[in-house]
Amino acid sequence: MSYKIEIDSNSFDIHGSFFTNTFNEKISTIQNDQFSMNLKDVYSSNFHLIWGNYSSGRKQEMSLNFETPSVVSHFGLSSTFSTDRARSNSGVAKYSKTYHQKANSYIHEVAAADHEYSFFELLLSDSFFEKFVTEDSKFLMDLYENTGKETSSGVSFDGIVTTEMLSHIVDMSNTNYSGSLKALYLEAKVIELFLLQIKQTDQNRILSSSKLKPADIDSLQDAKNYIEEHYATPCSIIDLAKIVGINQMKLKNGFKELFGTTVFGYLRDLQMNKAKQLLLEENLFVGEVADLIGYKHPHHFSLAFKRKFGILPSELKK
Repeated sequence: MSYKIEIDSNSFDIHGSFFTNTFNEKISTIQNDQFSMNLKDVYSSNFHLIWGNYSSGRKQEMSLNFETPSVVSHFGLSSTFSTDRARSNSGVAKYSKTYHQKANSYIHEVAAADHEYSFFELLLSDSFFEKFVTEDSKFLMDLYENTGKETSSGVSFDGIVTTEMLSHIVDMSNTNYSGSLKALYLEAKVIELFLLQIKQTDQNRILSSSKLKPADIDSLQDAKNYIEEHYATPCSIIDLAKIVGINQMKLKNGFKELFGTTVFGYLRDLQMNKAKQLLLEENLFVGEVADLIGYKHPHHFSLAFKRKFGILPSELKK
């Protein structure tokens, strides 16, 4: 169950096991002729996470050998990626690719470049992935069907790395938890990140068969972006429709079709997730958090928070 990289016939054994019963972390550095790679591996029985970056002064081949199968989500983060959230939100568009990887050797062409390529990979053991599979997701069913094929590589599913996905990747890298608590935290974040990919891929399928006009889709995306930027000062459906240039009915129905939730449902989720972040990371009172996310009355905020997370915001601070 090893994980090896070969560059110009030089073999580098990153570690002995890919999925392990105990929680493990390892940092590796590979140096070869005009090639440099830094890797951070974090892994347990269910998942394996890899943060990496590499640069190459010339075109060459990199061979990767995996002796255990897995479901892989590769996130291309470009040369702008940083574990600092503010810095990592800028730069070249980021992409994701999800596929099933057989136990085999793979050849990767490394192009000569004057910049460093950064990436993150989320890998799930086949047994852990199977727990996600449901007929409610066409993406999951197609990916699951692909795990049973004999070919070493099969269908891949492409997507983009959203701000929310990138936030999870940065949080996992920066967590202060250690030991078994870190393993629990990371597994929870792995599930959240993978669910975001499931949602995006299934929504893209809906979009491809949607009867919405391209101009309407652009307006609905503008509406989503507006909500994200102004969640603390929300406006009415009437005003939002005017701002993005679409009629109210198309806004309400199209938003639900495109994003899988209502306009106000999306707004409330944004507000509550931001509130949770503020409560956990900032030394703020409940009333201050309520004001920052757009609630005039702390009591109304507390009720909404409990509906979302099952506990009062004051209990979370404890």
